[in-house]
Amino acid sequence: MRSPVMVDGDTLTFIPLFGHRTVIPPPGTAKILGSGHATIDGKKVCVLGDERNVVVPAIYLIPGYTPGQGLITIKELDEEQVMLWCTSDAPVITRGPLLTKFSALFTPTILATISGVPDSPTPSEGKGFLRPSQRWVRAG
Repeated sequence: MRSPVMVDGDTLTFIPLFGHRTVIPPPGTAKILGSGHATIDGKKVCVLGDERNVVVPAIYLIPGYTPGQGLITIKELDEEQVMLWCTSDAPVITRGPLLTKFSALFTPTILATISGVPDSPTPSEGKGFLRPSQRWVRAG
């Protein structure tokens, strides 16, 4: 199934639940930057490897704890979001079929605490969606 190609500046949406943590990035901060050779409407397409550069600061909440802070990264794209045969220096990234999720990782940098006892520093896994800004160029 064909799906829209991701371009520089497209947004990401993270499902807030990362294990026992509710993770909240500031509005408008979750974006992917494209580095492919090809452009769509003057923006570089996103290619495999660009997802490794996504680092989104966020706060996190655990009931009863003071809020903490950390960073969200993309752990791995779904295989249906990577078009191996459609390249622009590397395979192109697409949204994938509707409701396709990628794997994300939240790593605390300032731990939430309860009665002076900190949360575990262990990263927690979550999911997210790619949100393309353009719909007319598709691959798949």
